[in-house]
Amino acid sequence: MNLINRDPPGRLSCIHAFLKSLCYRFGDGKFKGTDAKHIEGGQNNPIEFCTCSKEYSPSTTLVKDEKKYCPFLRAESSRSYCYLINSNIRDTQKSKAVGEAIQALEALGLCSRTLTNAKRLKYANLTSNGVVIAKYNLFSSESIKYYQKEVVNYGPIIGFLHYLDLYDYEEIRHSEISRNMGRPNNQDLVTLNSRHTLVLNDGDTPDARTRTTGALQAWLTYLGYIHPADELFSNSFLDADKYFSDYKHKLGYNSIHINKDKIKAFFKTKPLVKRPLSYDFYVKGVGTAREASQKVNGLQLENLALSRFSHIVRNRRHLLMYAYSIASTKNKCLDISKIAKYSNYANSPFVIDENTHERNLIDTEVNFLTIAGAPFLRSDKGPEIILPRVKVDVEHLKKSAPLIIPMIEDVINRGCFCES
Repeated sequence: MNLINRDPPGRLSCIHAFLKSLCYRFGDGKFKGTDAKHIEGGQNNPIEFCTCSKEYSPSTTLVKDEKKYCPFLRAESSRSYCYLINSNIRDTQKSKAVGEAIQALEALGLCSRTLTNAKRLKYANLTSNGVVIAKYNLFSSESIKYYQKEVVNYGPIIGFLHYLDLYDYEEIRHSEISRNMGRPNNQDLVTLNSRHTLVLNDGDTPDARTRTTGALQAWLTYLGYIHPADELFSNSFLDADKYFSDYKHKLGYNSIHINKDKIKAFFKTKPLVKRPLSYDFYVKGVGTAREASQKVNGLQLENLALSRFSHIVRNRRHLLMYAYSIASTKNKCLDISKIAKYSNYANSPFVIDENTHERNLIDTEVNFLTIAGAPFLRSDKGPEIILPRVKVDVEHLKKSAPLIIPMIEDVINRGCFCES
């Protein structure tokens, strides 16, 4: 699982239409991202099933063989056709849109992705659940029940709910949530082979956090955990879809009303998170930095630093996730200071800078757990003691990075758990 990095997938009406299109076109077979785009003049495009789509007027002359258009594009004549996935004719974002839509299906358990060595999409296919749910209308009881159950199995959604639960009031601004909705930056100072020294920028940018928040905010609105502060929804799923089908309404609306009772009831059960962030995506992708200010003598330093050190960041975040999973199973607290101490040794696969390693884990790095789907409360005994709020499947974590599991177990078996 990766973090969704665009907000259009927040409209479940669009996602469900995309799912139906994929099922009609590929069944349970493999498909590439470019194959999944809107095909000009083709059959079974998502827009044919989408509840947001509009009928073309007879006066439209710039589009051939198309009966509907997407109201979220700038004009009825746009050759992108579908705002969620774009078309095979015009896609200025180089398949980013369709890639994010496929990631959203994966986050919902409807699709499985196979990646290249560079962690880019090689191909995807619908899961058995995806094939089944594609047969139903979005507003059928089967579809609604599925989405209500599976949205809250996606790790970052759990983190979103946690931040809402910590808020003291029943209303919160979108901007107050979005600053938390991304992978943290740890301020690790690194030196490259080129002898340049810089801070390792391994976290998400403010823009990416805002886009992620918009999509996940919409999903939680469909489920009734939140709604726009100036709206009253009698049926959260139907009313949310009607609200988001209006192009005038933002997916990441500014003022959020929180259903605090529903959120507290959710965490009271200490649920098992089925789809936390995956090891491969514990760090933002190498190659994401493009700003000229980050270049020196033609070298893109931030990308070089990520390429050199991101595997260590992933390792130490997996250490935290694995330890969290064991603590949640044992109903114990987790002592991050001990994890930091016992993992800080010569040639450790978890350490970038031995001088700042322990402080980084306690102050900053531990916050990664929440966005990954493993939120926690800090203990009154000290900020280094955390209490897990959910359970994460340890077998899933073992499979995602098996080579470092023995080293992780050597660390946590030295005594990193304590009573609450």
